[in-house]
Amino acid sequence: MRPSGIHSIVVNTFYSSSARLAAIVARAVYVVVIANQLGPELYGLFNYGMSWYLLFVPLGIIGIDEVMVREIGRHGAAAPAVVDNSLSLRLAAGLGAVVACVALGAGLDGAEPVRALLYVFALALFGRTLSAWSNAVFRGSEASQYLLAQELGFRVLEVVIGLLLLWRGHGLVALAGVHAAGWLLQGVVGVAYVRARFFPRLSLRVERRLLRQLVLAGLPFLAWALLLGWLVQGPVVLGRTAFGDGSALGQLALGAQVFVLVGSVVAELGTAAIPVLTRSAERADGKTRRFAEAALRVAWLL
Repeated sequence: MRPSGIHSIVVNTFYSSSARLAAIVARAVYVVVIANQLGPELYGLFNYGMSWYLLFVPLGIIGIDEVMVREIGRHGAAAPAVVDNSLSLRLAAGLGAVVACVALGAGLDGAEPVRALLYVFALALFGRTLSAWSNAVFRGSEASQYLLAQELGFRVLEVVIGLLLLWRGHGLVALAGVHAAGWLLQGVVGVAYVRARFFPRLSLRVERRLLRQLVLAGLPFLAWALLLGWLVQGPVVLGRTAFGDGSALGQLALGAQVFVLVGSVVAELGTAAIPVLTRSAERADGKTRRFAEAALRVAWLL
């Protein structure tokens, strides 16, 4: 049985925020250690490759995660068509984003270290889009505890293996490989768990009308994600053009990490609330307006 109302929002926000916090803590430890071990120049180059591929993640997600959360929250187990078609769309969009990431990256920067990093990070891009798909299903099903379990397991594993390789003298490509393998494995495990736990008849379906509805509904979210991605990752990408591969790029990359934390609480609160607020809007019971007012108050505090 689904939890209802405020309880559902609080529970799912707790799990989603805990997953985000786990990722942030793991990332903070990772950043501090590898920045110290690699030095600002190599760390800046590593972060440039990561920032570049993160710019293309919205193209692989194409804004439909929020739409999925809404539709699954509205229809529950009766939403297999949305889940099946969204997976087909995610696979196609993810592959397209990978091609764009590699082609543009290699074309704009032919330096061998950067090119090798981009090839490896492109695998992380595909894994990340798959993982985002399963996370949307978890949130829409009001079962964000599975999201927390995956984030804890895979992010900690990535940090531990990455640090071991770093201390054994391996370089940037090895670290990028661990990062990519972690996201690929998380994506595959997430899809497998969705099939085992929520939608046992999960399959790839292509229904043009439904795909069109998903894409059109996701366009505003895609536009917002692209703008936000450029705001967060763009400075590092542009910084390499301005500063080259020197220590200034590494210092800029370290500073940019802090900015990622801004707005995380409100974002998680809003995403966790979508299934409940969708049903509330259909009932016209006024809870949507009260939630919006409360979220704005929290935003002002942040």
